[in-house]
Amino acid sequence: MPAGCTESPYELFSLFWDESVFEQLAVNTNLYAKLKQDSQTQPGKQRRKWHKTTASELKVWIGLIIHMGLHKEPSISLYWSKGSSYGWRKIKKPTRRAQWSGKQALYGKFRVPKSCMSLNRYEQLKKYFHISDPRVSLEPKDWYKKVDPLASILQKRYRYFYLPGTKVAIDEMVVRFSGRSQHTLKIRNKPVKEGYKIFALCSHGYTYGFVWYSSLVGLADVPRQSDLTPTSAGVLALAQLLPPGHCWHLILDNYFTNIPLFERLLLLEIGAAGTTRVDAAGFPHCLKIEKAEARKVLPWGYVTGAVVQNTCCLIWQDNSSVLFMTNYHDIQETVERRRRRPKKTSTNGAIVRGLFGNEVRKSLPIPTFIDDYNYHMGAVDIADQLRSYYYTQQTARRN
Repeated sequence: MPAGCTESPYELFSLFWDESVFEQLAVNTNLYAKLKQDSQTQPGKQRRKWHKTTASELKVWIGLIIHMGLHKEPSISLYWSKGSSYGWRKIKKPTRRAQWSGKQALYGKFRVPKSCMSLNRYEQLKKYFHISDPRVSLEPKDWYKKVDPLASILQKRYRYFYLPGTKVAIDEMVVRFSGRSQHTLKIRNKPVKEGYKIFALCSHGYTYGFVWYSSLVGLADVPRQSDLTPTSAGVLALAQLLPPGHCWHLILDNYFTNIPLFERLLLLEIGAAGTTRVDAAGFPHCLKIEKAEARKVLPWGYVTGAVVQNTCCLIWQDNSSVLFMTNYHDIQETVERRRRRPKKTSTNGAIVRGLFGNEVRKSLPIPTFIDDYNYHMGAVDIADQLRSYYYTQQTARRN
């Protein structure tokens, strides 16, 4: 946090969305509105005249969008409706202490959108709002360039105003979009099942950086690596965003982990750990054991592994066998964690259920590499959860 900066919500917002951002948005919005109105002019047909917008007006407009995300209503027009109770905001009467201090406070209730902007102007700005320069023609492979001018500015400020902790995570994010686009995709078992996918680098719910992904053209602006898959190259590009000179431990899901990637991360002095799959590149054949067979042979807590190119490939037996890779953990180090006894209906809980006896909860020794994964892999999911609380996207239906 810069010196002299307070932590009020508006000042925190202004760190990322400063006046220069709104001025750029105003210029591009005015250019797009002029181009659209010049191309749609027809004799005898009157259209709503466009008045140039300003940075101050766009700031109010975006503030209204945030307000509508916090106070959901069935229809946008209800925020301006006279005969409806929607759109009102209640302000409490100032306390006696505030009156004694001489602070002027508004109390009662007032209609927030109507006091800031008319409905016609709001809809007009929504129609012509544009982030990129509309005079620049884009190719199909540059599908993300329409929002990239704003996204690149915000990403630089994400990295400038925050230094992550030692342990960071990389995982997939899905930004909800159900319209017509060749670049969206559907992912089962995700909170957001359809939309644009991005690979995000997060720490405790804070998104430090991300790269765009398209189901049609793959990762955007990620240089290809001859010894890595495109997905691993995206992980490497995100890891290179971390500032040098610090100790970094990267937590990954089994979708990303493989030996060539871990070897490249070690060259950057970045440790990595995560679950893996039996068909991951470089995973030793001697550890490829069926889970059903492992439940019969291996006792709970059993750890075995092999070292491949400075990376420990491991099997840890829990309710089921867990395949793991790490290049910075001591595999013999454990930590005590309270575990809950599996239910009797759990098919994979027979191994660990006998350790509990009649106890419902019991402290059990867990390897530190498993404990680190459990506590830090959810950083991206926490970021998704925080975004869902203040969801500002509006539903649009077109025939």
